[in-house]
Amino acid sequence: MVGIIIVVALVYFSICLAAASKFADIAELKGHGRKPWFAWCFWFGLAGWLMVVALPDRSAPQQKIL
Repeated sequence: MVGIIIVVALVYFSICLAAASKFADIAELKGHGRKPWFAWCFWFGLAGWLMVVALPDRSAPQQKIL
């Protein structure tokens, strides 16, 4: 039984690691730092992912408002 729990925990953390890495890449593409957003996505999961989705795009040219 303990072995199953360990395997499930390893699978869960490996999925969290992969997802956090991808969302950190997205944050970097938007012009934000990679490390802080990796940590947010890894430790807070869905909440961190939604925060990265809501980040403003700093690399896009600014539009002039007439």
